[in-house]
Amino acid sequence: MKERFNTTFQFKLIGSGSRHLVIKIKGGNRGYDFDFNFILQKSDLWHNPKKLKEQFMIAIKEAIKGTAYSYPEDST
Repeated sequence: MKERFNTTFQFKLIGSGSRHLVIKIKGGNRGYDFDFNFILQKSDLWHNPKKLKEQFMIAIKEAIKGTAYSYPEDST
């Protein structure tokens, strides 16, 4: 994010994952659902949150390319 989009941030695990309440279905092969808050520190797109969100989605997709993880879902 820093090199490509000139954006820096911190992240924090929230929800059940932050409380170490991760549940796995016995014999199942479903993935885990972790929720994070991204805390922006610097960005050229403070005025355009939709574009900023697109940049995060692009960066995450690139980061997990070639892994067993599926692409992030846009929940809101």
